[in-house]
Amino acid sequence: LKMAPGSAAMSPVSAFLLLALPTLTTSLKNVAHSGGSPLQAHKHTPHVLPSNDKNKGPLVAVCVVGLVRNFVDPIVHTSIKQNLLDKISDNAYAITILKRYDDHLGDKGMVSKKKINHALRVIRPIRSIIYDKEEQDFSLSASSCHYDAESVPKTNMGVYYSWKNAMKQPNPPLFRNSLGQMKGAWDCVQQVKDVEKQYNVTFDAVFRGRTDSVWVKPVKPAKELMQKTPKSILHWWDMAILAPRNATGIFTHFYDGWTKCKGSWKGVGH
Repeated sequence: LKMAPGSAAMSPVSAFLLLALPTLTTSLKNVAHSGGSPLQAHKHTPHVLPSNDKNKGPLVAVCVVGLVRNFVDPIVHTSIKQNLLDKISDNAYAITILKRYDDHLGDKGMVSKKKINHALRVIRPIRSIIYDKEEQDFSLSASSCHYDAESVPKTNMGVYYSWKNAMKQPNPPLFRNSLGQMKGAWDCVQQVKDVEKQYNVTFDAVFRGRTDSVWVKPVKPAKELMQKTPKSILHWWDMAILAPRNATGIFTHFYDGWTKCKGSWKGVGH
């Protein structure tokens, strides 16, 4: 995503306090749907089925994607339910893509499935995927592509990963983390397509949020946000992204490019 002028860099945090969805925008250019098949997801039948009835508001898929270590904190998942999912539209449905594996915690420090299930009962997603191990999610070693910053044009993503220490490995940790995030977004779009097929509906928009974000204030309704900028993607770095349905290629293009890559990864579009 190309950031709007005046955006300031933010340092990484484990839980970011989101006050409301900002109005930074990206115009829709060269974005399209992408295909593919994710691992089998758990399907949950909602009390109210998805519908394109405009009286209910925009049909919005809220993708909650990321590691579970902060997600299981009641403050986090309760705020996601009350201030994001319940406020963005009366016609919103959650899709969760959760990752139990965690470099910081190791196998012994894995978050228990009991805690995860408690959080999911609060969120009540229509689809959910839980990866216990990275190799279930994606594999760098099995890929025909590898990341080499020296081969990446400096005008592309290589500029972000030019630290000498990171380049000592064929696929540096920073790129591995980015790939994992992009894979989660890709997974969610595949579940959006599956829900659309099952219920014969078309989502109006897809919202991608993180599992470590605390929503301390209700988000503005999607109807209001989309009326103001109907042909734009609203975003605040990677913390929160709202895209019209016909622009969800922004969530899949990166991972699709990686899976099709042969040899050295030169970034999306090369």
